[in-house]
Amino acid sequence: MSAEKKFVSLDEAAGKICADSIIPYSPRIPFVCPGEEITEDIVRYIGMLRSDGKKVIGANDKGEVLVGKERENASFIRSSNMKTRSYCMNGRINLICSLLGRQMK
Repeated sequence: MSAEKKFVSLDEAAGKICADSIIPYSPRIPFVCPGEEITEDIVRYIGMLRSDGKKVIGANDKGEVLVGKERENASFIRSSNMKTRSYCMNGRINLICSLLGRQMK
């Protein structure tokens, strides 16, 4: 990932490449790691946690997350690993929701 990073609002984050881990505080299980694509489901989940007053490490008080500038081949990397990433991401989100006793909206 390029050294160029910036904070963007959650509304702008979907489809961008995460530049910092995003970790809900409690249960402190990272559900987005640097280099992974931030999906619409992730944005909704972060919003749900924030609206419930939960702390989300990696999202600042303004509701912004750190993203990196995409490389030219990032879309190839995303598409070639999309099924694996999607499966892993959904598993992490479902695990966190079950630990919090919540359903993803």
